[in-house]
Amino acid sequence: MKRILLLLLFPLTFSTSYSQTSCDDGSNGMILQVSLNDYDWLDATEWYLTSSTGEVVASGPIPYQYDCNQYCGDLFCGFEDDECYTFSVNGSGEWSGSVWVYLPDPSNCQYCTTEYSYINSNNTSFCTQPACDGILENIQSSGYGSQEDVEWTIKNVVTGEVVATGDI
Repeated sequence: MKRILLLLLFPLTFSTSYSQTSCDDGSNGMILQVSLNDYDWLDATEWYLTSSTGEVVASGPIPYQYDCNQYCGDLFCGFEDDECYTFSVNGSGEWSGSVWVYLPDPSNCQYCTTEYSYINSNNTSFCTQPACDGILENIQSSGYGSQEDVEWTIKNVVTGEVVATGDI
């Protein structure tokens, strides 16, 4: 009964949207919605998104506001599989604004995107998924909490292997 109730109250949504765009240089492309403010008390004039190897894959001036031309955000190439990236600015390192990171989602429409990460002053880094020869699934659950903890598990019915777990 608890499992049936779980499916009725907390629907799971599956989508195969983690398909990165391949750029001309063979790297992956990601869409960045960079919104950075220029306040008098901040001395930063440029922003950078740098890989763990020190390579700058995206940068721009401050203030910066993304375009909504085809994708709502700017497409940057140079992202690699299974790599971590850190956002920083020059000057004192203080900045005001946000960066949303999106993946192109051509399975839904030509210029659709899927939210991947969010950068702000408290969370300045994210990592990309490793290369996969299968299908990566984005699993989202929604519902309302209760007095009891509710968790879900997805198992491979052939091998019994636990593929994913989560909660509401």
